[in-house]
Amino acid sequence: MNSLGLPEVCVVYLVRDAESGPEVLLGRKLTGLGKGKVVAPGGKLEQGESPRAAAARELFEEVGIELELDLMESLGVLTYLFPTKPEWNQLSWAFRAHGDFGAARASAEIDAGWVSIFELPTEDMWDDAKYWLPAFLGGLGVVATFEFGPDLSTVVASDHRDFGTIAGDVSRSTSSTSSGDTPSLRDQADVFPGTTGPRLESSALQERLEGHPRS
Repeated sequence: MNSLGLPEVCVVYLVRDAESGPEVLLGRKLTGLGKGKVVAPGGKLEQGESPRAAAARELFEEVGIELELDLMESLGVLTYLFPTKPEWNQLSWAFRAHGDFGAARASAEIDAGWVSIFELPTEDMWDDAKYWLPAFLGGLGVVATFEFGPDLSTVVASDHRDFGTIAGDVSRSTSSTSSGDTPSLRDQADVFPGTTGPRLESSALQERLEGHPRS
């Protein structure tokens, strides 16, 4: 468990080279939180499971692709806050792998297929994806927090450097107006700084990533 006590999930973006250009494996979520949205394979971490091991397990369970742990790049730590529905709050570990993965199979969780990374269906994805996913697929790491509004769909605050630069963004300070026990963006500044970079530098994050207890 992270220091904020948030439930942890993982997501895996597979990128391959096709004749028409690079593609990413995405699909429509068929059940659970986010049903109907376009997502990548992923899910909840099990008790005692490292984020990387969880990512490999979810990948196989959802699309039938087996991947060695060291082939997945750890490029993202994303915190999602829903002040009006705090049970949805979570921390997501985002992984990327590039290679030839073969065919994906459908499952009860997701019906996945290959999509050009230049034609990402961000309008059908969670709202935060438009800020970080394109660069992430190209190998740029991201550590950021996204707060969703009362509609549970629109990002209304973020410490991501591109928040506020996209048409339709809600202008708002990154010092969240959350109330109650919901951690605000400012609360998380010391734990997960909202900066982007080529990789995750924090030793604490790396230890958690590999499943080693923090000292």
